[in-house]
Parts: sequence; C-alpha cells; structure tokens
Amino acid sequence: MPNENQLINQYITILDNLYNRYINLFQNQSIGVFVSGGIDSSLIAYFTNKYFKNFSPFYSSFKNWS
Repeated sequence: MPNENQLINQYITILDNLYNRYINLFQNQSIGVFVSGGIDSSLIAYFTNKYFKNFSPFYSSFKNWS
C-alpha cells in the first residue's frame, strides 16, 4: 500500500499530466479559478498559475456567516 507522500506525488503527477495535455486548448485565453482555501482549489490554482500567463484567482467572502 502506498504511503502518504507517494499518494500526494501521484496526485500531483496526474494534475501535471492533465495540464500538459490540455494547455494548448486554452493558452491564449484568460483563466480564472475560484479559490476556497482548501487543498483542491489551491492545487488547481497552483497548476493554473504554473501553465497559464493570464491567470486570475478569485474568492468571495460573506459578512456575518454563521
């Protein structure tokens, strides 16, 4: 059974391969990502920033959220 670091590396490799595969489809477009602060959106934002020049992260906040 793979350990935690191996699983993380596999996940990162999968995302890296996906971005490499589809980078040409969106290279000349502006890309935005809604960031929640969680690990999933943070990884998506990381790889989007790595591969795309026109990258803008977005977030929203709510007052009195309970």
